Amino acid sequence: YFTPTGRSIQRPYDSSSRSEYYAEIKNRYKNDNAVSFKNKEIDDSLTFKTPQGRTVFGGGGITPDIYISNSKSPHENWNNNLIGSNLIDLFVFLELDKNHKKYDFDNPARFFNNELPFKEDFLEAFKIFCKENNLPIEINSQSEKRILNSIKSFIALQLFNENIFTRINNQNDDFVIKALEEIKSPKPIF
Repeated sequence: YFTPTGRSIQRPYDSSSRSEYYAEIKNRYKNDNAVSFKNKEIDDSLTFKTPQGRTVFGGGGITPDIYISNSKSPHENWNNNLIGSNLIDLFVFLELDKNHKKYDFDNPARFFNNELPFKEDFLEAFKIFCKENNLPIEINSQSEKRILNSIKSFIALQLFNENIFTRINNQNDDFVIKALEEIKSPKPIF
């Protein structure tokens, strides 16, 4: 694979087996490269100058200018997968259907700009939903915030549109938050 400037970003197929080649991703976690990019070995024999004079390296993928670590434990990753899954979408559908008179959200702008109404009710109903469906989830202050944000975003998807869903969902996304910080205060990258 090559970038538009002609730099190869493909790792060489020099391993003896296909499984070794693909095991590199697993090794990133073993070497803490998923947590901190400082440990990544860079082959400086594959240097490349961009048209703007920036030095970049080839042969092992694209080294990001800004690295956002994945320092979450397996437990946190499970919670995040559950929170981001369609299970919350199903929960919201069932909850809205069961209590449609109570949850009468008719103004998308007000819904987007205000805190989620009935959040304690939604959280309690979600705990019951998880228990009834044998979904092990650890709810603490951090995950509670993400769960409520996910519930709110799926309500927006079901009642309003995908745009509002995405805007609400992105409010707690580490990558989006970091990208917005960088846009607001850009630093020279070369």
